[in-house]
Amino acid sequence: MLTGYRVKKRTFLVAGLALIASLVIAGMMSLYAASLLGPGVLHRFSLSEQPQQSVLQGSGINICSAQAGNLISDGSFEPVFYEHFLTAYSGSQDTLAVSSSEASLDGVYTDDFFVGAQARIMTLDPEGLRLKKQAVVRSFILNQPGLFQNIRLPADMPTEFRIYDMALKSQDQIIAGGSKGVVLTFNNNEIQALSSTGSPNSIISVDAQGDMAAACSNAGEIYLSADGYAWEKIYGPDISLRSISIDDNGMIVAVGRTGRIVSGTADNIQVAINPAATHDLNETAAWQGGWLAAGNGGTILYSADGTIWEQIDNDVKTDWVDIIADDTGAMIIGTGGELAMVSTQGGKPSVRIVNADNGPALIALAKVNQNQLIGLDGSGTFWLSQNEGKTYRKSELSTGITAVDIVYNGNGRIIAIDNKGRLAHSQLVAGISLDSPLQDGQYQAGDHIYLSKKGDSAQTNQLFESKQGDFWITDDQKSISRIISEDSPAGRGYLEVDIDRNIVIYQLIDREELRSQLEDNVLRFSGWFKTNNASTSISISIEGLSREVSTDFDLTPGQWRRHAYSFVVPEVWLQDQDVYLKIELHGGGIAAIDDLMLTAAGNAGQAYTNTQLQEIGKISPAIMRLEQVPIGRIDAPESAWLQPVGQTGFVFTGGAWSLERTAALAPALEMAFETKASPWLIIDSAASPEELASLIEYLAAPVSESYGKLRMEQGRAVPWTESFARIYLEIADDGGLFFDDRLKSSYVDWVIGQIALSPYYNEIKNRLVFVDAMTYSQGLMQSSADYHASTLETGGRIAGISDMESLYADYWNNIPRNTDKLSQDWPEMLRKVSFNNGSESEEVSLAEMVAVMSYDLGGQTGLALIDQGCAEGSSMSGEEKQKAITAATLLSQAAIGRPQKVIRLSASEDVFVFAANDSSSERVVISNTGSMPATCQLVAEYDLADSVISKYDRSGSLIGTEKFRRNDAHITVLPGGVVYLEKLDSR
Repeated sequence: MLTGYRVKKRTFLVAGLALIASLVIAGMMSLYAASLLGPGVLHRFSLSEQPQQSVLQGSGINICSAQAGNLISDGSFEPVFYEHFLTAYSGSQDTLAVSSSEASLDGVYTDDFFVGAQARIMTLDPEGLRLKKQAVVRSFILNQPGLFQNIRLPADMPTEFRIYDMALKSQDQIIAGGSKGVVLTFNNNEIQALSSTGSPNSIISVDAQGDMAAACSNAGEIYLSADGYAWEKIYGPDISLRSISIDDNGMIVAVGRTGRIVSGTADNIQVAINPAATHDLNETAAWQGGWLAAGNGGTILYSADGTIWEQIDNDVKTDWVDIIADDTGAMIIGTGGELAMVSTQGGKPSVRIVNADNGPALIALAKVNQNQLIGLDGSGTFWLSQNEGKTYRKSELSTGITAVDIVYNGNGRIIAIDNKGRLAHSQLVAGISLDSPLQDGQYQAGDHIYLSKKGDSAQTNQLFESKQGDFWITDDQKSISRIISEDSPAGRGYLEVDIDRNIVIYQLIDREELRSQLEDNVLRFSGWFKTNNASTSISISIEGLSREVSTDFDLTPGQWRRHAYSFVVPEVWLQDQDVYLKIELHGGGIAAIDDLMLTAAGNAGQAYTNTQLQEIGKISPAIMRLEQVPIGRIDAPESAWLQPVGQTGFVFTGGAWSLERTAALAPALEMAFETKASPWLIIDSAASPEELASLIEYLAAPVSESYGKLRMEQGRAVPWTESFARIYLEIADDGGLFFDDRLKSSYVDWVIGQIALSPYYNEIKNRLVFVDAMTYSQGLMQSSADYHASTLETGGRIAGISDMESLYADYWNNIPRNTDKLSQDWPEMLRKVSFNNGSESEEVSLAEMVAVMSYDLGGQTGLALIDQGCAEGSSMSGEEKQKAITAATLLSQAAIGRPQKVIRLSASEDVFVFAANDSSSERVVISNTGSMPATCQLVAEYDLADSVISKYDRSGSLIGTEKFRRNDAHITVLPGGVVYLEKLDSR
């Protein structure tokens, strides 16, 4: 027994306090853990077999813009192409009429721009879409009168009623005088008002300024209206009068036979003093605060006040018959083809006579703009001038009328009076004439016209100059020019530089692209060069780094030589400094440059960067949609996909320039082959029969055929159709060329029909899957394609089941019915699923990507491809790129075999489950789109114990893997994260 030992209370007190503190800390940690795990809701899902369900076609990626290995954006200097798509308004055997504004692209293209272009005409008839004609453009003329249509008069007008004269009242509004004192006001093709002057005689001349109008009858009666509707007689009769005009102050001038002039206002109108002329006067017009009058024998008069007149001297004795006057000047036409240009200097008018070369004898003239005139001769033929009447060319379009007078309404339409006194109108159109006529029939409204013009003229080069300056920067753009030549060592063109002094050209290098490609700080430069001067030397450098790196070499006269150099790039770069490739030429002469390459050392000679190849290899997609390969695209030259890697040129279409840096098909198919993916090619709405035939021959022909030989030269001797079990051929209208459902479905069938004409088709048809990707407004797919495909784009976050159902409701509603395939298991494919962030604070999570992609797989959708950053506003750099890669990888692994039936057994608004299996494995993907962790339980008909679970966070990073020990075990999924479960050899 111990003695003398004293128990201290302080010891017990300290120990008790420590125990209490530990319990409090443990309790707080438990509460914190509970807060992380949420309110304790268990999300339960039932998984079961669906024996009748068909096998999924899989999942994969859509590549819209591959990362080119070459850091130089424009280094091959291939020919520039101008591609244009138009729809005919009308036509004849060798000429088509189209919208002038569309043909000119609202002023971008000028007359004759597309002369020499290749033209392809397609037509839609009762049997479907067919090729109507392929030819070369002979003439391309803008702003011509097209086919006229009569303006309908009120039904109670007498049958013998005629129109005698008309004048522009305001833009779009015309006033016209006719039989029995009637005056009409109309807008384009619609009569707005019908009034009567009260005269029983015909109104042979009218004019208007604003609301005021004046009219003159064939009896010489003058009528005035303050509003264009109610008329007052203020003078006459005076049988000699034949033309009238009014200014914006209400001053009136009327002219007629033997030099007769009457002028004044409503209160005081009288015969003017005119000792200057005795010839008949045919026309008068108010102009620049004064008046002009013109008549026979070369008579041209001017008056500052309408009362006192003077002769304007000219040496021409022609009969002047029409005056066109506006703020920019006045023109008077004569019966001998002469044109008098009237101007004032110091208040004194003068005349400049323009004698058109072999000019037509015009009776009427309409001024479209400062330079363009439309004339009408006595036979009713229309004549066009683009140089203020110096020269004319005859319109080749059929107008359908014999006109005697014309007026331009200022808004793209010509109004005419025909030889029977009827009013008609025509939109100004462009006329396209081909070098050979149709052998059968004629062109008609609705025909589709594809134009393709190589930039080989001064006119086309001038249009390209501004764009070239966006890539190759120099202080003298005229010193550099693109040359189209088969002498090019690589491709069909090169850059020529005139070195009349030291010339420096730059190209901006994308800083982030450069940084992403560099692996060992070495850049490889190469290019082809030649000169005509033995003294020519060149310096190549990279500027904008912390130190300049450069090399120099001399050029070889008379022959092409390839130069190459490796730059060692400093590890530390200047902040916020642009990086440039700089080429400096010295020594005079003419230098030629072609096939410039600047690549990271590891990417040299490759179409794509190693980084992208590694990322796609990691995904291992079942299907690879190759959107970067432009087959049948209006914004790419025909068959650009056949060119070697990097040999691409600019295309101008729809008012925009495009440069397809990764257009080559060969490396795209090679990438699909290396990753064991089925290639998905897109045939857009501008494909020609030749392009489709060459595509199938390239894919399937032996090397003894021309395209088979080309395929071998590009690295593949064995036909691609033997390398892939399945090739998807999507037929689309991503260029937006077609407006009509029947036209869209007919184009799909036309493409399929053209492919079926190939001699290789029967051998490969079981490997081809035709996909109709048209959007049908009537909800009915009538093409013979195997499947239909749509695009799905999120507008922001998908917070739960209600957002998901709303997103897919629009998609389901837009799936067209296919009456020929009502029993098909998968009526739809998702060719592209795009994700757009709502804002920086609402970035789409990995869970949302996976859940959206898999939500309808096994429902109405049999295939889904995730977009690699093509959608506007999407970003595939940094974290977004990681998420997209992880989502694509998970779906590529999971969407194999038959989809399983998944039933929600408890409330699970934010959790989505997709399951599929085949003979070798079971796979389950759980996505938590909520903001809290989710605890889940799977109730499966089959054994999932010992499955491998992989857990990912919202950014796509792998957190870890673990074993799924028991079938009833709980699985925790992080907010925005995904869990992937896979069990091999389960049965």
